[in-house]
Amino acid sequence: MNTSEYIVKKLEELGITKFFGVPGDYNFNILYAIENNKNTDWIGCTNELNAGYASDGYARINGYGALVTTYGVGELSAMNAIAGSMAENVPVINIVGMPSTKNIDNRTLIHHNLQDADYFRFIEAFKSVTASTAILTADNAKIEIDRILKVLVKEKKPVYIAIPEDIAVMELIDRASNYNWLSDEESLSKASEDIVNLINNSKKPIIIGDILIKRFNAELEYKNFCEKSNIPVTNFVMGMNLVDQDSDNYLGTYFSDFKNQQIKEYIEKSDCIISIGTICSDLNSFGYNNSQDIRYNI
Repeated sequence: MNTSEYIVKKLEELGITKFFGVPGDYNFNILYAIENNKNTDWIGCTNELNAGYASDGYARINGYGALVTTYGVGELSAMNAIAGSMAENVPVINIVGMPSTKNIDNRTLIHHNLQDADYFRFIEAFKSVTASTAILTADNAKIEIDRILKVLVKEKKPVYIAIPEDIAVMELIDRASNYNWLSDEESLSKASEDIVNLINNSKKPIIIGDILIKRFNAELEYKNFCEKSNIPVTNFVMGMNLVDQDSDNYLGTYFSDFKNQQIKEYIEKSDCIISIGTICSDLNSFGYNNSQDIRYNI
């Protein structure tokens, strides 16, 4: 299969069946691969920013999202949505159709570019709002697709991949990737042991759950941990409804000084704050106004 078909197939395997975006003259081959795959659909949007937010919403519901734009003007229009996905750990892959490798190598001045024909200017901008970026070449196409997808899966953050027109239709060489998708068992075991010892030696532990539990698809494991440990549980605003709110060990949502003083006092007196999946922004934690710094507890 060619490069476009391969990346669409790999994203389908992650559960992505709807690809959002706007057609452009550098991404048609990617769109053909989406439409020719019987299990995927192309959802054309009115503009790239809308498509970016649609991809973000799709990822929040289904686990992962995909956005397809054209080079330059198209991708720049979507940047605000991708930055929002980055802020909240929403795994969206931003696929950009680029001009051909020949034009890139020759620095040919063509439309959608700036007057200096710097083809790498836009990917540099996206490095600030994504977890990883890549431009595919004849030598790296399969390896870089696999690497980018690994980042998408493991970090649950947006990633960026640019595919030149000629690379999009290039037949892929099936070479193995040397990226390990699994955690190191020894390191994981040691970390688990340290966490258990910390909790067992505490006198007044408390659990703070938040939105990243959902982003990393760990809701079931989190509920089991809360129920089996019977440790008092609270959450930040974005982490509501992670556990049964009628449970005996659920204290309610943390609102700092504004409401529910019981939780604030419990946190301040706790000798072990178990912070799971928290985003400690001022709004989400109501200013993290407590005597302990929640942001650096594990």
